[in-house]
Amino acid sequence: MIPRRFIIFSILAIYPVFALFAADFFNGNIRLSLNEKRGSISLYYMTDPNSKKYEPLFYSREPKSSYFSVNLDGKVYRLDQSGGFFRTRTENIEGNPVVVYESQSVTIREIFTPIKTVNSNEINGINITVVIQNNGKKAIPVGLRFLIDTHLGEGRKSIPISTINQSIEKETVIEGSSGEKYWISKDSNLSLMGSIVNPFDKSAKIPDYIHIANWRRLNNVLWKLKFSQGRSFNVFPYSVRDSAVCYYYEPSMLEADRAFTYSISLSTEDTALFDPNFNPELTGSYDDSTLQMLYRLKKTLEQFIAGDIILYENDLDEIENSIDSHKKDNR
Repeated sequence: MIPRRFIIFSILAIYPVFALFAADFFNGNIRLSLNEKRGSISLYYMTDPNSKKYEPLFYSREPKSSYFSVNLDGKVYRLDQSGGFFRTRTENIEGNPVVVYESQSVTIREIFTPIKTVNSNEINGINITVVIQNNGKKAIPVGLRFLIDTHLGEGRKSIPISTINQSIEKETVIEGSSGEKYWISKDSNLSLMGSIVNPFDKSAKIPDYIHIANWRRLNNVLWKLKFSQGRSFNVFPYSVRDSAVCYYYEPSMLEADRAFTYSISLSTEDTALFDPNFNPELTGSYDDSTLQMLYRLKKTLEQFIAGDIILYENDLDEIENSIDSHKKDNR
């Protein structure tokens, strides 16, 4: 018989989500709108607490304009439009949504966790962690692409994108090794800051490069857009000053039964987050080592429920202690 305590614990700690439609997740000043069937997202910030008014941090009228693509052994799949190649389901980690894409060759998890930057009293962003697991028996080249349809800096006389070292008003490529740590899109009232070097997981892969260009041009290619230095963000007559930021993690060999982890943080502007002395444990957010620990526990519990392994009382105590310790560390 499975102990009652274990049943309660397993439900509260890690449990599948069965709704496969759009859902909103609220944390602090952030609202994440997630289509749990496709994985497309919109991100909003509460600008007026009295009226509970939220404004989008990137283009939200068409949520499908921002999305992930994967390059598997030379074939590119846009995750929100992958057809029958991936089976899609959702899970959660203590209320935080996870979208899972499964095929015979790989399992991909998009994990969304709240973050609070150094100078914010409330949650003001999310960390997106993508874990790609090779389920096969041989190594395959795996890459990731993330297109974000920015819009805050597109007003007249505004600067579409800025970084530590430059103001970007024309097509630009930023190498991951350039020393740039973040990019910012903002108007007079609101800002969106995206990481280049992720402050919450310094061991995570750094993008090979970030291509900042007209959204339509980036959207019209499956993978790589030919760089046109100095080109404007216009494609007449369809889009004018239509900027976008595209992360590229070029394919590299992923060994059998191994995983690649990619992490990107999106928040309102707070450059102190990238100070060398920043300690992510002080923010109350989840780092990738914690997420991986939770998934290992989840796999163990699933094997136990299926009867594939035996867990004794002391094993359950250790699992419960691990979860308790995790909760204390992230309060």
